[in-house]
Amino acid sequence: MKFIHTADIQIGARYAQFGEKAGIPRAARLSTLKRILEIAREQDADAVLIAGDMFESNQIANAQVNEAFAALAARPEIPVVILPGNHDPLDGPGCIWMREPFANPPDHVTVCLSREPIPIADAIVLPVPITQKVSTKDPSLPLVEMAGQITRDRIKIGMTHGALAIDGKHQPSDQPIALDAATRAKLDYLAVGHWHKPQVYDDGRLAMSGTPEPDDFDQDSGSVALVEISAPGHKPVITQLDSAKFCWQSVTVDLLNRQPSPDIITASIQATATPPDATVLRIELVGPVSPEHRETLVSAIDRIAQDYAVVRVDDRTSTVLSESLWKACLQEHPLLAQAVADVGRARLFNTGCTPTVDTSAIEQLTLDEFQSLCDDLKIETQQLRDDAFEAMMALLAAEVGKAGTGCGAA
Repeated sequence: MKFIHTADIQIGARYAQFGEKAGIPRAARLSTLKRILEIAREQDADAVLIAGDMFESNQIANAQVNEAFAALAARPEIPVVILPGNHDPLDGPGCIWMREPFANPPDHVTVCLSREPIPIADAIVLPVPITQKVSTKDPSLPLVEMAGQITRDRIKIGMTHGALAIDGKHQPSDQPIALDAATRAKLDYLAVGHWHKPQVYDDGRLAMSGTPEPDDFDQDSGSVALVEISAPGHKPVITQLDSAKFCWQSVTVDLLNRQPSPDIITASIQATATPPDATVLRIELVGPVSPEHRETLVSAIDRIAQDYAVVRVDDRTSTVLSESLWKACLQEHPLLAQAVADVGRARLFNTGCTPTVDTSAIEQLTLDEFQSLCDDLKIETQQLRDDAFEAMMALLAAEVGKAGTGCGAA
């Protein structure tokens, strides 16, 4: 028996964090389903087992459901078994599996609407579909009785979906599955979905296939499991095969003692191993940056982003003012300079972060004045986070930059 074990394709995932580019990784989930079927053909697999969460939810657009159905229907030579998971549970007439088109799948596609055994080649697949999003019960428990009714001359393959019951790594309501669930039910293999990183337990008989398409940065995923079992009782041979369209990678650009430029950004991302058009890239910016350099930084990233499938920027820089800008601000815009000084002092009182410019020439905000201001505005000082002060300082620094440019600061 040779089959592809996959799960957590999550067609219809939103990727709202990518804004107008969200459609790119969203479309990749459907492309990956087609790639999985192609891998099954290449490997001459007896079947594809999808162990839950083929879809992101039961509420995704009908157009995406129809596209997925069409992709399966187009490969009649490949038997496919689909198990409802916690994202797309078998929870009533409105779920994807009980409405068209999946209510009437083609002969080679089996949607597990019950725990009825499914014969494939010389194996029996024993499914336990998920009927609710959360539960404290181990969904693999019914497999003990189910497998006990199958003759010993058949390979027994269980399918279910949930977290692995590892202390500190799962929620009690995350349908925890015992790590010895395969041995407990005397299965040759237990195909599980839910976690997105591939992992194997129970002497190689219980496996999480991982998601076939990454959905987070630096995530060890993007493959399917090719499982081969030569005979009942024999240990499975599991091989992870690449299936992903995109590689998700992140780089950190530290701007400490460096002026932003296209060369700095380019040098930082050269370590990415995949071609740009096959990479979802996160650029994390850290360190100090002045207003006059921020525009250069944004322009450099915008140029680089044109080559990549998707780019997300996590800006964790701190705003600093150059000496020339600050001097110009003091001379030409004293009210703006006073605002910068006051925010810097408030930040010092609340977070301990020392101001980056010398404000000794300006009247200093006192701790009592800061506390009185917070009291008047009914603000609890412990609720003021450093990122709020940084946002205020960035806005003020941008105004300082405009003012400095207007008065000819170098």
